[in-house]
Amino acid sequence: MEKNCVVAMEQEGVPLSFLLDFVELGKSHSGKNLGIAFLGILKDFGIESKILGITCDNALNNDKMIAYLERNLVEFPGVSSHIRCFNHVKKAEDMDEVEHALAELAVGMDVEELQTQIREGNSESAKGEDQPDLIVDMLEGFDEDEAEELRRKIVPVTQVLVKLRKISFKTINSSTLLLPQWFSILKEHKKEMVIPRDVQTHWNSSHDMLDYSCIHKQYINEYMSEDAKDVLSEFSLTKVEWKIAEQLREVLSILKDATIYFSRSTPNLATVIPSMDYINNEFEKMILNTELDPAIRVAVSLARVTLNKYYAKTSDVYHIAMVLHPRHKLNYFKSELKYSAASLRSLKLIVRGEFDQGYKKELVDDETSNEMDVDEVEETVKN
Repeated sequence: MEKNCVVAMEQEGVPLSFLLDFVELGKSHSGKNLGIAFLGILKDFGIESKILGITCDNALNNDKMIAYLERNLVEFPGVSSHIRCFNHVKKAEDMDEVEHALAELAVGMDVEELQTQIREGNSESAKGEDQPDLIVDMLEGFDEDEAEELRRKIVPVTQVLVKLRKISFKTINSSTLLLPQWFSILKEHKKEMVIPRDVQTHWNSSHDMLDYSCIHKQYINEYMSEDAKDVLSEFSLTKVEWKIAEQLREVLSILKDATIYFSRSTPNLATVIPSMDYINNEFEKMILNTELDPAIRVAVSLARVTLNKYYAKTSDVYHIAMVLHPRHKLNYFKSELKYSAASLRSLKLIVRGEFDQGYKKELVDDETSNEMDVDEVEETVKN
């Protein structure tokens, strides 16, 4: 197995990234082994004292790697400088967690789905090994009665997702009966595409399934009505359920836009907090929108709780990046987030503390060195 280290930076406003090193790990990817390899790279390049933050996905072994570095790298502050990848789902600690948490609620895995996932090479995911319980995670903090009540309220949302999942899965895996029937209907309308599957390990697949289904609603209803073998009848969507599907698509489109944005090369740390604030504000509007189905509003409120939980985990590095960004500085926190004077002072102290701890000594040493060089030159000239 290999471990690579990539450096990302900006030069004159242009984002750059390049591979610093690529090392082979001849042993397991435990947190300790990753930490040893990463620390070796830092020492090889002489940059172990210049690490403000480390970005990696949310896998548990990366958490343990950060802990190892904190213990073995004096200059590295540890968890406060762990920058979690905005898009990765491995530990369900980012935006896409919300989508999959909504999708996984009350959805059981039947035998045929399990067999298909194993064939596709997703057996570990299908078995549920090392996968977080997204239901428990979203309902964390609620007592048992509250959690049960919330589950009950979002049943209409989960039922829509289950039905569309079943339609997609059964169609794709019925190559001699249902799939030809579906293509026959699409051919009449000069279209041809299978209904996208909602796969837990694929980002935004719940949104893509809903988006396709809502666009092709007319053809799906026609397809269901022509189901002579009555294979899909129990999964037919009512008018109310189609309305819920369309509303849920709008909710998840916000998350898909965020995923696409943060998958490009241009985003940087200073864009994360404004983006999360935007999503939070959009969710708040939806929660208060009485035109939305009550189940959608409850689901969004749960998603917002999850979002805020992980928003609180953003490290000081994000705030430092914001304060040092020439476009934001303290203005964003003043005008958009309405920070108090005390909170603004705390932000300044965070930035000043990082500077004093990680950079001030080096600047003083450089200035002293330069002064010594000047003295040596002047002494040489005199002689």
